[in-house]
Amino acid sequence: MGSDPCAQQRAFHRAGGNPARKTLVKLSTEGEPVVFCVSVTWVCLTTPVKGKTSRKKFSHKCKEVHKLIGEMRTLPMKVIVKKLNQILVGYYHYYGITDNSRSITSFRYRVTKSLFFWMNRRSQRRSYQWSGFLDMLAKAYPLAKPRIYVSIYG
Repeated sequence: MGSDPCAQQRAFHRAGGNPARKTLVKLSTEGEPVVFCVSVTWVCLTTPVKGKTSRKKFSHKCKEVHKLIGEMRTLPMKVIVKKLNQILVGYYHYYGITDNSRSITSFRYRVTKSLFFWMNRRSQRRSYQWSGFLDMLAKAYPLAKPRIYVSIYG
């Protein structure tokens, strides 16, 4: 146990936040993650224990949002962005834990790419260039920015 850099973190950890997410997570003695949490994989790299979004859950949610945007593409942009912001904030609340900022930022980027794809399929000619689309989103229809809501260390 002395040569293992993760020995002190191999105790039980609590994932804070809402009561549904207060589940115990234990790491095996070999340093491999043992998942007791719904959608977060716990990894012990060198010293800190880190949680990240499950790859399977991430890709499933991205596909689900892509399909939803396709169904909403005929609605006004204001309505689409309002619904996407609800989805994004809910995603950030659930997956916004310490050390998971890369994953939630990546989710926002994937949602933006899907929105760009479907907005350009509204008519027979291309409606937006990528840079102009990002400017329009930033000024007129801002998407919710990623934020860490739960600190698992304190």
